[in-house]
Amino acid sequence: MDIKRFSVLFIAIIIILSFVASFANIKTPQQNTSVQVGTSTQNEQYTETIPYKYIYNKTITLAPDIQDLAYVRGSYSNLLAPYYNISPEAYILFNFSTPSSNMLQLLLNALAWNASQIAPGPYGALLSVGSSAYVNIINYGNTTLQPFPLNQNDTENYSKAEIIVKYAKNFEVPNSFQRGWSYPPSDNLNYGMNYSIINSYNVNTQVDPIISVSQQLVYSYSTGSFCSGHVTYYLYYDDQVNYNFRYFVDQNGTTTFLDQYKGTLSLSYDSSGQISHTASDTVTVPPGVPETVSATVGLSWSPGHSVSSGSGVYVYYTRVCHHYHEGNTTITRCYWVRHEYNYTYTVNTYYPSIHSIADTVSDTWYEYNVSLPLRIEVYNGTSPSTSIVGKSYSYNTGLNNFQVTPWYTIWSSLPFTNSYKITTHDSLGLANYTVGRTWNAGNLTITPTSNEVSGSQSFYIPYGGGTESINDYYLNFNLIPNITQAPSWIYQSMNYNKYATIDWFYLEQNATLAHSLYEFINHTINESDTQFWKFEYFDLAAEYTMYTFNTTYNAFNNLLELESFYENWSVVPAQILNLSAWPSLKYETGQLLLFNVSRIPGIYNSSVYFNVTGDSETYLVDVYNALGYPGWNKVPFGNSFYFGPVGGRTVYFYLNQSGGELPYLGETLNFFDSNYVPSIFYATSGTVYGTPTKIIAIWNGTAWIS
Repeated sequence: MDIKRFSVLFIAIIIILSFVASFANIKTPQQNTSVQVGTSTQNEQYTETIPYKYIYNKTITLAPDIQDLAYVRGSYSNLLAPYYNISPEAYILFNFSTPSSNMLQLLLNALAWNASQIAPGPYGALLSVGSSAYVNIINYGNTTLQPFPLNQNDTENYSKAEIIVKYAKNFEVPNSFQRGWSYPPSDNLNYGMNYSIINSYNVNTQVDPIISVSQQLVYSYSTGSFCSGHVTYYLYYDDQVNYNFRYFVDQNGTTTFLDQYKGTLSLSYDSSGQISHTASDTVTVPPGVPETVSATVGLSWSPGHSVSSGSGVYVYYTRVCHHYHEGNTTITRCYWVRHEYNYTYTVNTYYPSIHSIADTVSDTWYEYNVSLPLRIEVYNGTSPSTSIVGKSYSYNTGLNNFQVTPWYTIWSSLPFTNSYKITTHDSLGLANYTVGRTWNAGNLTITPTSNEVSGSQSFYIPYGGGTESINDYYLNFNLIPNITQAPSWIYQSMNYNKYATIDWFYLEQNATLAHSLYEFINHTINESDTQFWKFEYFDLAAEYTMYTFNTTYNAFNNLLELESFYENWSVVPAQILNLSAWPSLKYETGQLLLFNVSRIPGIYNSSVYFNVTGDSETYLVDVYNALGYPGWNKVPFGNSFYFGPVGGRTVYFYLNQSGGELPYLGETLNFFDSNYVPSIFYATSGTVYGTPTKIIAIWNGTAWIS
């Protein structure tokens, strides 16, 4: 861009009440005072040489330091990570047009980025910026600034004050990065998982039943007869049952008595019912987990009926007598006659049928050893340290290539998730700051899942049977990796840029001066004049640039940079009259810049050019012509806007694109709130839409035209 396009400056002022309020308590300087202002990179003193005359000499020594970037505001660029580039090696890391934070914090935060966020090329750019902290000043140049009175009586005694600014004239720039500087560390991981059972613990419940039964026949009868060949018998019994169930708990081979359940039952042959009892206990299993175990016993009864049958021979005898005579004698002879009948029989027995039950439990838990073999390679960094932290485990090493196997034990009675966090950390020193850099390799998480295997087996008890439930509590393990491996670009080169270091050194110098002038005004301005503080700041900054720089380009850019630390600004395209060619009328394409400064003191009313929204005033400064045309005499303000008849026609210093004077009534200006850095490595100063402000009146030297 043609440097003459930036040759003309206007100052626009907008009343901002908040600035007035912020300085309501500012005190005037006292006699024999020594005031330290700004950062530690400046040496500033106010000394009274004549009592009560308020004559001050102030020296500002600009020794730029990285911490002066705290006065520069900006943001990160919106280019894509990890290269932030617009061409292979044209990195844009910062944006001055959207000031969201101070540049020192932005730089320190960016240096703390890990390898996945920034590649070696742009990281080398950051270190080149940081190298500005190591510029060695060989000798100083100096210039003298004269503050401008703010009222008719010069109550601040600015006309008697003198500010000497000592700035770096010759300096040495580092030829390489500082020793110990490096690209941030990162890791590559290889990992696996092993587990095995190393122990077990069993708890089972046991039952010892004692049951006795006695029967009593309470009723019987039969039907049929032997002679008919079949007899049916009916027998009815009642029972008396004595029972005693005893419970035991076996914990891994040690048996203890738990409880007992006993009593007597009188049961009739036609009765039914049941009784039961459960005994439970809370036992402690490794690693100290309470578990509940139990056993259940009982008796049930119902009308029982059994049938038996058989056959037999029914034998009976009859006496048979025969009478016969032998003569007159009667003889009787008797004998027994045996009779046999074959028959069958059925026996129906009725009684209470008794059944005993027992349910016991056998639970087994298992202890596992779980191991996580790791191999870790660490790349780059400055003496990086890698830590592995898990549950009840911590490991730290400074090795760059190592193997380690974290392990732990776990019982299936108390499963837990174990996560191992792997990080590599180092630090980088920058002046008085230490930047911590951390590579979060991620987490390896081992998650157990319960695997219960159940079965059962039967066992005998009197009058019944028992069932033992067998439960084995196993674990399965899953390894869930959430790992970030080192990116592919970590092997790329990281280069030092000496010219970037110089650029940022100059930016720090301007930041130092801007803050120093700001502090000077704060410590010397009267409360009644606080509305003019930005006016005074503009004048001093303009003096510095016009007295220090001998080219329009350098003067313009440094002025714009210094002013925009505390003032927003607007750009207007215009045709600019080149006074160095006077009286020839020669116009060149350029831009007018208007700054948002405080209200102009009334004693400089002749310099007022136009009003903008809010009844704010503007006057003219032309850096290009001030440097090159003697009539301007390098005065930063007070050269009134001029137009008038020259050779029978009106001559304007500035023309708009249609040929009329600039600015014009009703024109809308956009003021931008950003640090203007026109050309600096690794940063951009593209503008965004500003705050609209309309011109409402123009001063023609005698009256306002609106």
